[in-house]
Amino acid sequence: MTPEIKSALSTLLDRPSDPEALASVQSLLWAEDPSEDNLYLLIEQVGMHQEQGNWDNAVALLDLALPLVEDEDERAELLLTKGRILEDELLEEELALACFKEVLEIRPHDEGTAEAVEEIELFRENWEKVAAKYVEEAESASDRKVATGLFLSAAEVAARAEPGSSMVEDNLRRALKVEPRNAKASFHLERMLRREDRLEELADAMYQRADVAATKEERLEVFNGMGELYATELDAPDKAVASFKRVLTVDPRSERALSSLVETLTEQGSWQELAD
Repeated sequence: MTPEIKSALSTLLDRPSDPEALASVQSLLWAEDPSEDNLYLLIEQVGMHQEQGNWDNAVALLDLALPLVEDEDERAELLLTKGRILEDELLEEELALACFKEVLEIRPHDEGTAEAVEEIELFRENWEKVAAKYVEEAESASDRKVATGLFLSAAEVAARAEPGSSMVEDNLRRALKVEPRNAKASFHLERMLRREDRLEELADAMYQRADVAATKEERLEVFNGMGELYATELDAPDKAVASFKRVLTVDPRSERALSSLVETLTEQGSWQELAD
């Protein structure tokens, strides 16, 4: 594996929400001949992104690793990992089902995977009743934590069965109205807004999350992500600069914010500000 690929993978870990970081890894790996070294480094990176909760990046890296696998049993294990992330963390049930069915082509007698497929298919027949029940219970709950969890469960049920349903966004926002710090609801709402290319709304949602962040680390992470969003996708360099400066005011040693700030100011040609 070339130093360029290793550097790109390191950047992706440091800047997990930056689509350009992922695109760089993908283009470099597609341009290189398949190798076992690449495969095992990718698998290692998948684990690191899972530990950080970077689920989309973990799936993207698995997609890069799977074509490199020659052993069928090893391929089945990677497909199971991908399927579980898609189902449990990203609520992408259709894609998860495809992974599990491919596993069964390799391992026809895998009882656990066969049961997972049956549960998904059975769930689809009853999801609307289940989601409605969660909402009804949430609306009558006196405990804020319970109500938040029920609204979130309703959103997750709808997302798995019918991603385009208005129940998904409605109940994610209801969960956050009750408990603005709910990390899981924020994650799914922001992911949905990004996938639907509603980037201005995404920036607003991120700002709201930063405003109620429970820790300094979380707040800085959000402002770094906002800066990258403004710089790379919204073409709003002034807002990007402001976001990175907010990070550096609290943590002057933040390499992520500093390098992003320098890059943004350089692209703007803001030489005086860069010198300051």
